[in-house]
Amino acid sequence: MHPELSPEELKQRFDLKPWKFKSTREVRSFQGIIGQKRAVSALRFGLEMDSIGYNVFVAGPPGIGKMTAIQSFLEELASRRETPPDWCYVNNFDDPYQPQVLQLPPGQGRSLREDMRHLVEHIRREIPRAFESEEYQRRREELIQQFREQEQHILQQLNQEAAAAGFAIQPTPMGIMIVPVEDGHPLSEKEFQALPEERKAQIREKHQELEEKLKSSTKQVRRMEREFQNRLKEFDRQVTLFLVGGLIEDLTEKYADLPEVVAYLERVQKDIIENIDLFKESGTPPEHQRPPADGFWQRQLALRKYEVNVVVDNSDRKGAPVVLELNPGFTNLFGRIEKETQFGTLYTDFTLIKGGSLHRANGGYLVVPIEDVLKNPFSWDGLKRALRNGYIQIE
Repeated sequence: MHPELSPEELKQRFDLKPWKFKSTREVRSFQGIIGQKRAVSALRFGLEMDSIGYNVFVAGPPGIGKMTAIQSFLEELASRRETPPDWCYVNNFDDPYQPQVLQLPPGQGRSLREDMRHLVEHIRREIPRAFESEEYQRRREELIQQFREQEQHILQQLNQEAAAAGFAIQPTPMGIMIVPVEDGHPLSEKEFQALPEERKAQIREKHQELEEKLKSSTKQVRRMEREFQNRLKEFDRQVTLFLVGGLIEDLTEKYADLPEVVAYLERVQKDIIENIDLFKESGTPPEHQRPPADGFWQRQLALRKYEVNVVVDNSDRKGAPVVLELNPGFTNLFGRIEKETQFGTLYTDFTLIKGGSLHRANGGYLVVPIEDVLKNPFSWDGLKRALRNGYIQIE
């Protein structure tokens, strides 16, 4: 026989005295997983195994909040882990098709990017001023004048020897010619042929001697010109080094505990000095000019080699990252290399490399819907390869 219950006995009564809040608004919401102690224990056990090859597969009925609960659980776990480093791409000055990867402490990637931008802006502003200054023009003119005086001295010596031998030096579009002189005027071919054979032989012999001296003098002038051009370049390098050296030194001191960054800054300084012409001209293109046809835009493109592409920026992160990728396509997972149209052709460089979810989740946790991954064979094969090799390859 079933006992009968009164209405009062069917009521569930709670003692509210232990609760110290007046409204549930004062109560912090629960962020964990409710009623799944075994699942939580298994999840925690799997996530605390940091060895390669250990991953966690979570299954359950749809619509029960698995993704939200797991994300909340991971964020709490990740907050107690170390923040992973930043990852940057910079130009490889030896081989631009193989960009250099820099691993930096959290926040240093963004800092290096801003420092390089300020460096280039400062150099673009100050180098044109230095090369347009009166002091630079005066010293450059001194070098030019020295070369001209040396060149004139050699030519004067040659002229004097030629005049003493009865010849004149005549510059022509085809080069310098040595012409015999009789009675103060150059001999024509007809006049030369009319001379006695003995006289013609003397002229030919002396002409041959002067031709050898002319060749020697011409070689000497060319050698002097090469030396002069080298002196001009060295002078420009010294001016640039004076402007750039201190700025690079400041950055080198700032990143002294990062040897790869210091080595990169040294290569930047060397490249700037070797490519001074990139910085000699400044200003913006006239409005009436079309940008693709203007050298200004070509310089802008060339200056991108000094940029820093921060692929992973953990400067604002506390703890390890938790990345939820709901659309695990290949490019979303592994990143991509974008292209631009420049002057009618497709162009790309290290600044157009974009990271994917795997880059952002590196050092933390990546959550993906496995069914969507399996529907994309490229993503599935690439994900297995990346986890197995510990290497992300952007294709």
